[in-house]
Amino acid sequence: MNTSQFWTWFQDNEHKLYILPLLSTEEQDEYMFWMQTYLKYYSDGIGFKIVFCETYAKPATLAFFTNQQPELYHAVLQLVKTAPPMDNWKIVSYRNKLDDVAESKTIGPSNFKLKLNQLYFQPVFKINDNSKITINIFTTKKVSYAKRKQFKKLCMQILVDMVGEKVLSNNVHFIRCNLKTQIPGVAIKLIHFQQFIDLIKQPYK
Repeated sequence: MNTSQFWTWFQDNEHKLYILPLLSTEEQDEYMFWMQTYLKYYSDGIGFKIVFCETYAKPATLAFFTNQQPELYHAVLQLVKTAPPMDNWKIVSYRNKLDDVAESKTIGPSNFKLKLNQLYFQPVFKINDNSKITINIFTTKKVSYAKRKQFKKLCMQILVDMVGEKVLSNNVHFIRCNLKTQIPGVAIKLIHFQQFIDLIKQPYK
């Protein structure tokens, strides 16, 4: 399914979705089921949240999220960009940056944790019209091949915490997380990623 097909379904049902809290429980469950189903048809894994206006005098907000899955943020960006104009809806995405991310920050479940001070990055600039860069991430932590997906998800979560999804997607084309690789001498501590992005950041359009 492409974005046009998703938005066609959404527009066909937007008036009921806008007053969803006023509907019966059965109707609410049905509309949420089909919303999740059509979103899954477009790109499996994208999350969403609807923030309703209490008085129904202003637009409701439909927000899409990547759930810290780096392979999804381009799909989310495309979904938001192709949203048709609708008087009752504001379509947004991206999770905002946190106010402060300390070098001692630890994330992850009990069976696999990462510390920010264990991570380094290396930017790869493209010599073409695309100003976005590729980020190579390296770690001093021993990460098994079985943990590669979890490792990449946690790295993505740290980057989003530091700069926010909007800034990340507007400046980074691809994130590559390296396992069992020696940290190159030109790598930068990931704690400095925010300052690096501030230097190259392109204005969001």
